[in-house]
Amino acid sequence: MKLGRGSLALRFGLLAVLAACSAASACSGRVQASTENDIDADHGTESVEVATPSPGILRAMLTAPFETQYGGTRKIEYFFDIDGQVQNLAYREEVLADGSGAFEVNATEVLSAHPQPDLFLMLQRVRQGFVYRMRDFQLRDLRLFRSNYSVEVIGNAPVAGVDCVVLRVERLVLPDGDHLVHVDPETGLVLRWEDRTAGGSVRGRMQFESYTRTPDLTGAVLSEGRYDSRRINLSLSDASEVGFELLRPSLPPSGYRLEESSVLVDDLGDKWVRSYYTDGVQRVAFMHRGAPVSPMPGPGPGFEGAIPSGEGVVRESHLGPWTIVTGRVGDQHVILMGRVPADELYQMLQSAL
Repeated sequence: MKLGRGSLALRFGLLAVLAACSAASACSGRVQASTENDIDADHGTESVEVATPSPGILRAMLTAPFETQYGGTRKIEYFFDIDGQVQNLAYREEVLADGSGAFEVNATEVLSAHPQPDLFLMLQRVRQGFVYRMRDFQLRDLRLFRSNYSVEVIGNAPVAGVDCVVLRVERLVLPDGDHLVHVDPETGLVLRWEDRTAGGSVRGRMQFESYTRTPDLTGAVLSEGRYDSRRINLSLSDASEVGFELLRPSLPPSGYRLEESSVLVDDLGDKWVRSYYTDGVQRVAFMHRGAPVSPMPGPGPGFEGAIPSGEGVVRESHLGPWTIVTGRVGDQHVILMGRVPADELYQMLQSAL
């Protein structure tokens, strides 16, 4: 089936919740590096001879977010180019984790100018599953990480009272900058990351302002994500198990491999199959569903016409560094999302048809 393509600036409504759009969705636009050298002085790195990180710390980073009990306050910043003007999104959140896979992320304060700060905070709470599982720098597959990235230890620096190991991480294929990653050497938890351009300017940052390994979990509402889900084997499952034809992409983006697949049911009773693909750090989400129980959400401002029923028509949107492709292919609704070029998502979708 040949796919028709269009582009739009779209507020996704329910789709944003399902695909778990990033914090960047508060500002639709291209991520632009900060023009300021605004790295806090107390996070300066104590230089040491560049070295390869120990296998132990990398293995700890794989599981730390889900096997470490901790709590703290984090500050998140992004820089956007909107109509030629660089704008900053900054907010604060509180995070708790019980060390057994459950967590709570509560956005508490918008620190930058924002037209609807209360709405933004509410949406961040709704999509806390994305915030915890996809937004931040995280090692997901050590073999793929070593194949797709270079990594070196460049020193030590304090974050929230912890003397962290500082890693510089750069993608080997199509690099467009690097990440500076501050890791708690005791737990493997990332306490600070910076996404930088090739020139060293900051595009985004997360850092703990306070951090404890012994949080008070009394009264905390912890969960493992917004929707109940059930893991499936994408290769062995079939339509009888999920209720509609399974789409199996054969051409994921360069360097990406299937990480996991699951079936979930959203708040309106619609069943989705969600697959995550990873390059060792980043994730691409591929979601699809069959004939819906509920109607698709209505178009937002800028929507360029309805998606024709029974035809292969998809459209794209860009939210910060993320590309989102959504539409209908036959009787299936599809959502693809990742920090990759749109052409790679279209190729991935075409390979599943």
